[in-house]
Amino acid sequence: MRTATTPSQSSIASASTPVPQEFGNALAKYPHEVDRWNRDKLIETKYYRDTRYMSIDHEYDYLWQEHQFMSTGNVRIPGENGKNASLMSISMFHQMHCLATMRVALQHAREGLIDIGVDWRDDAHWPHCFDYLRSTIMCYADGTLEQVTQQPGPNDDGKVVKVIDGGVETRHCRDTRPLYQLERQYGPHSQYGHENDDFQVAPGR
Repeated sequence: MRTATTPSQSSIASASTPVPQEFGNALAKYPHEVDRWNRDKLIETKYYRDTRYMSIDHEYDYLWQEHQFMSTGNVRIPGENGKNASLMSISMFHQMHCLATMRVALQHAREGLIDIGVDWRDDAHWPHCFDYLRSTIMCYADGTLEQVTQQPGPNDDGKVVKVIDGGVETRHCRDTRPLYQLERQYGPHSQYGHENDDFQVAPGR
């Protein structure tokens, strides 16, 4: 969530910032054709505001439980002869696993249970997730223009704050159901089931 800023504080490029000629006036052509190419196959939805996912309280661990297992979302796709199945990971589940892993790291840091380290040399898992999710976000390059809205403040005192939380815009999202079906058919609980030790996470120092 971003708090609203004045124009002088905005990260939007100034008028003096050079714009590549091939893009021209990007706003005049908005939304771009690439954002509309497959809209008839997408699902209209909104993000809304779910405070359960804004917490690292153990009360909400159950919401992340399925994504904490290394094997969730991993599938074995059989070859043409039905054999020699290759182990792969469905990206959506990998991304959710990374969020769940980072959430656990925050819990550990807050509770002082372990030193989570500072980078990939201390822990190969959550630092990888920072980089992996950054790459994923940049790959999808969601160009939705998000509005300033009023939301309840952090204190239960009736005050509201102006924020950009992306919760009111209509989104056109891919359907997650085929990916769950793929996991059911070829995942760890299918006839092609696999063990957790089929893959590893590199240890930290």
